[in-house]
Amino acid sequence: MLSCINNYNHPKLNFGAIKTPKKTVVDIAHNVAEAGEIQVSAHGSLDEDAINSSLVVIKWLKKLGKKVSFCYNPEDTKGLFINFWEKLKLKKAGNKPSDLTFSLDYNAKERIPNGHNDVILGQKPEKRIGLDHHDILPSTIESDMFIDSKAHSTCGMVYRLLKEGMGVKLSQRDLQHLYCGVLSDYNKSKLIAIDTSSKVPSVIKRPLLDEHPLSKEVLEKIEGALSQRRKDKVHKHLNVLSKLNKEDKSFRKDIYSQINISQNGKLAYLVIAPDDAKWAKMGMDNPKTSTILGDLRTRVLANDPNDPYLSDVQKEKLKDVKGAIAFYRVAPNSEVYQMSITTKDDYASQLIGHIKKNIDPDLAAGGHPDRAGGRVFSLDPKKINGFVSSFIQAAETLG
Repeated sequence: MLSCINNYNHPKLNFGAIKTPKKTVVDIAHNVAEAGEIQVSAHGSLDEDAINSSLVVIKWLKKLGKKVSFCYNPEDTKGLFINFWEKLKLKKAGNKPSDLTFSLDYNAKERIPNGHNDVILGQKPEKRIGLDHHDILPSTIESDMFIDSKAHSTCGMVYRLLKEGMGVKLSQRDLQHLYCGVLSDYNKSKLIAIDTSSKVPSVIKRPLLDEHPLSKEVLEKIEGALSQRRKDKVHKHLNVLSKLNKEDKSFRKDIYSQINISQNGKLAYLVIAPDDAKWAKMGMDNPKTSTILGDLRTRVLANDPNDPYLSDVQKEKLKDVKGAIAFYRVAPNSEVYQMSITTKDDYASQLIGHIKKNIDPDLAAGGHPDRAGGRVFSLDPKKINGFVSSFIQAAETLG
């Protein structure tokens, strides 16, 4: 069943973004060839890696003459790198599953897009294929997906599969989508940064990228085949913080005063109440607010003495911090309350593991050792308080 490269423990596969194994290429090609109708699925609360990998796979499947639908929530695409003419046929909730499910950028049940549990879980396990780079969890869906837990982006895995594994000719538009997804997730993993010091944003390749030569190779292959004009467009799109308006900047500044720190100084946390008016006005979880919160977590962990957003008192309290977590409601029409965490080393995995073992075995959370997400499917104050408290309690216990 599940084809997984857990290359954290594999000495020969310690650098991520491996070439797609031949068997995986053959199996995916065979499954696609046999299916007439295919439903593509990326995780709920779409991000650049999820939507861009999906767009390229959808286009490829359509070129093969397949009937393709997409399991997603249209409101999740706002602000992402997608053009109005890129038509996505919505797979409606309650419909029967298609002949085949092609999932991208997730493997756990709690990350299924809202309203699509039936069409995803109603599919036969052997008819669930796809690509993902997140850790396997107890809630991982039984499937024939290929999971490379050390790859730093699903878009990179799509490039490996289609271009290198199957010899598919990728258009400039395809490469631009993959480039956007790769840069977005590489930025989250601190492999690259978007340089905003000049008029035209550019990419800074951080030293950490050299420690992951296969991930670096994928990035350089894609950017080497892409025109500078298209690269510049992606850089500009991802330069979110430079495009904030007055209200955005006010929200960004205000949330720093709301940062709390566990008593032992190990976990910094921001709790945005589900009925917070400013959060609602910002549109709740979207590419802009996600970038703002991600930048906050990064700044907290870096604790730069010259950081203008952190007070001197905060900088002193954050000197031993190992993780930064934000809690927030996903959308006005959704009863999902979410957390996003960024940590040093594998502290995120340690916290989640401790909670599942000692506090809440049903915790819906996971992702990467140092970067993860989780959620509760309720706005009940008791459940939200329990959700938030579990991470604070785990941080105090683990030390």
